[in-house]
Amino acid sequence: MSILPLRCLTPKSGNLRAGGMRNKIAMKLLSVLTTAAAFMLAACDSEQEQAREQALENRAERLEDQAKVTQDAAKAEADATKRAADAQAEALKEQADRTREQK
Repeated sequence: MSILPLRCLTPKSGNLRAGGMRNKIAMKLLSVLTTAAAFMLAACDSEQEQAREQALENRAERLEDQAKVTQDAAKAEADATKRAADAQAEALKEQADRTREQK
């Protein structure tokens, strides 16, 4: 197979119409197939990549679970603090009422 000079593939030479058209179609097909193969390879994750992604997802889930536990504990502590503060405030109001009754 000989390599033709670039000027042999120009429309003026006539080669583009004869065998050149098949070459042009073959080159376009090869380009499309190469691009498709590249996309297919890029779309397929390796087992190692899938395992890494799953490990990251599992870690994220554990962190979310820890955040929920921490939030629930903080809410429970806040509720207990509010109840204690309400009880103390009520006791002070009762003391204030008893003080007024001593007049």
